[in-house]
Amino acid sequence: MQTSFCQSRPRVTLHWRGKARVGRVCLAVLTAWMLTLSAVVDAQSAADFAELGRPYEQRFTPNEYRAYPQNFQVTQADTGHLFIGNVDGLLRFDARNWLLSPLPSGDLVRSARAIGDRVYVGSYDEFGYFPIEVDGLGQFLDLRKGLAEGIDGIGDIWDVNIAAGAVYFMSAQHLFRFTPPDGMHIWHSQTEFHTSFSVNDEILVRVEDEGLKRVVGDQLELMPGGAEFADKAIYEALPLQDGGV
Repeated sequence: MQTSFCQSRPRVTLHWRGKARVGRVCLAVLTAWMLTLSAVVDAQSAADFAELGRPYEQRFTPNEYRAYPQNFQVTQADTGHLFIGNVDGLLRFDARNWLLSPLPSGDLVRSARAIGDRVYVGSYDEFGYFPIEVDGLGQFLDLRKGLAEGIDGIGDIWDVNIAAGAVYFMSAQHLFRFTPPDGMHIWHSQTEFHTSFSVNDEILVRVEDEGLKRVVGDQLELMPGGAEFADKAIYEALPLQDGGV
């Protein structure tokens, strides 16, 4: 009995050690798996948290749109195409391909506004429009040809706005109203036109040392309270629900 007991004890002991060893291995694997899972969940949670409040965006480099790395005003046509004023001309983007349309002068496009089947643009001493065609843009039409002789030094066209079926081009010294097909009216500033806006289907213009005015017929009339902005810059004007600004 003693011999039998001594022979069986090592078997029991060895068997128990094997189970302990397997248990430790399983525990280690399970622990590693749980730590890995926890790290993955934490990483995903961190990524999700980092995305909170971040808008979806896609960036394009100058190598992709193949133009100078400085852009100005962006406008969208009824067709969904985007048009961007660039130092090299007017860029067109259809969500897949880029197309550059230079001005005849080779100058930059500082301002742009799409309406109907046209993109109206402003440059330096030059403004007009490109017809929108199926495969791109048509030939540029220079609207300076409709101006009376003797108007020199237009300068940069900083804003292009649309209201009541007319298109307004603003430079520092002149405000041009083009009414298709060929109507043109011009206002001149003794000081400086600073900014212009299209709000509630009318044109507002801040005039340096005078204040905020609006176009009424062929006149620029000071708005109620507009004199307060004679020496205060305005960079945006938005409509209110009650029809105010």
